[in-house]
This record gives sequence, C-alpha cells and structure tokens, in this order.
Amino acid sequence: MEKLRAGETTRLRNSELEKLRDGDNPRWRNSALKKLRVGETPWWRNFALEKRRVGETPRWRNSALETHRAGETPRWRKSALENVRVGESPRSRNSALDKLRAGETPGWRNSALEKLRVGETPCWRNSVLEKLRVGETPRWRKSALEKVRAGETPRWRNSAFEKLRTGETPRWRYSSVEKLRAGETPCCIKSALEKLRTGETPRRRNSVLDKLRAGETPCWRNSALEKNRVGETARWRNSALEKLRVGESPRWRKSALERVRDGEIPRWRYSAFEKLRPGETPRWRNSALEKLRVGETSCWGNFALEKLRLGENSL
Repeated sequence: MEKLRAGETTRLRNSELEKLRDGDNPRWRNSALKKLRVGETPWWRNFALEKRRVGETPRWRNSALETHRAGETPRWRKSALENVRVGESPRSRNSALDKLRAGETPGWRNSALEKLRVGETPCWRNSVLEKLRVGETPRWRKSALEKVRAGETPRWRNSAFEKLRTGETPRWRYSSVEKLRAGETPCCIKSALEKLRTGETPRRRNSVLDKLRAGETPCWRNSALEKNRVGETARWRNSALEKLRVGESPRWRKSALERVRDGEIPRWRYSAFEKLRPGETPRWRNSALEKLRVGETSCWGNFALEKLRLGENSL
C-alpha cells in the first residue's frame, strides 16, 4: 500500500486495478471489456456482438439471421424458402412444384403426368397405355395381344393357340393331338398305340410281345424260352441243363458227373473213387493198400511188415 502510494511498486507487482488505471496492462492481459473499449481486441477475440456492430464478423461466423439480413448468406446456407424468395435457389434445390411452374424441371425429374403433358417423357418411361396410344411401345414391351394384332409377335412369343392358327408353331411345339391330326408327330412323341397302328414304332420301342410276334425282338431281349425255341440263346445264357442237352456247356460249367461221363474231367478233379477205377489215381493219391497191391509203394512208404515179408528190412 505504501509502495503504491509512493509509486514504487514495480510494474510486475502492480495490482490489476493499478495496471488498469495506469493503462499499463499488457495487451494480452487486458480484459475483454477493456480491449473492446480501447479498440485493441484482436479480430479473433472480439465478441460476436462487437463484431456485428463494427461489421467485422467474418462471413463464416455470422449467424444465419445476420447473414440473411446483410445479404451475405452463401447459396448453400440459405434456407429453401429464402433461396426461392430471392430467386437464388439452384436448379437442383428448387421444389418440384416451383421448377414445374418456372419450366425448369429437368426431363428426368418431372412427374410422369407433366412429362406426358409436355411430350417429354422418354419412350422407356411412358406408361404402357400411353405408348400403345401413340404407337411408341417397343416390341419387347407390348402386350402379347397387341403384338399378335399388329403381327409383330416373334415366333417364340406367340401363344401355342395363335401359332397353330397362323401355321407358325414349330413341330416340337404342337400338341400331340394336333401333330397326329396333321400327320407331323415325330416318331419319338407318338403314343405306342399310334406308332403300332402306323407301323412307325422303332424296334427299341415296341413291346416285347409285339416284337416276338413280328420276329423282331433282339437276341438280348427275348425271353429265355423264346430264344431256346428259335435257337438264339447265347451260350452264356442257356441254362446248364439246356447246354448239356445241346452239347454246348463249356467244360467249366458242366457238373462233375457230366464231365466224368464225357471223359473231360482233368485228373486233378476226379474223385478218388473214379480215379481208382480207371487206374489213373496218381501215386501220391492212392491209398497205401492200393499201392501195396500194385507194387507202387515207395521204399519209405511201405509198411514195416511188408518190408519184412519181402526181406528188404535192413539189418
């Protein structure tokens, strides 16, 4: 206090009040109010109110209301109503109604009704009814009935009934009845009865009974009985009994008895009894008794008794 009275307080220690009184407050320390009073507040620090008063508020900081009043609001910031009033609404922002009134609505934005009235609706957008009235409907959009009336329906689009009337239906599209009446039904689509009547049924389609009657059944389709009758049964199909009767059974199919009778059984297949009868049993198969009888028993196989009898027992 004494220093203040004597004016000795250093500049750094002066109170805020003294600094303000002496005007020594540095610029960055002055209060916003002081700066505003002395006109020193920097541009970026002034209050919005002061800036508005002195007209210094930057364009991007002004409120929407201020910018409207000053006429500075950019086109993209104004409300739709303001833009329309001042005539600045961009073409893309105007309401459809305003654009229609001003005649500025682009062709792609006009309502279907407006476009039809002014004749701007593109061919692909007009309703089917309008296109038919003005004759602009493309071939692919017209109804089947319209195309048939105008004679434009492509062959593949006409109804089966229309094609039959005009004679354009391809053979593969006619109904079976129509084709049969016209005599155009292909062999593969006629009924079995029709084919049999007209004699067109291919061999592979006839019934087994008909083929047998006509003598056309292929060898692999005839019944075993029919094949046996006509002598067409393949060797591999005949029954074992049939093959034996006609002498066609291969050796591997005949029974053991048949083979023995025919003399075809190989030595290794005969029964021991059969082999013994004709004297064909190999030495290694004959019984010891048989071998002794025929004198074929080998030295190492004879009984000790026999060896003793024959005087072959070694001392």
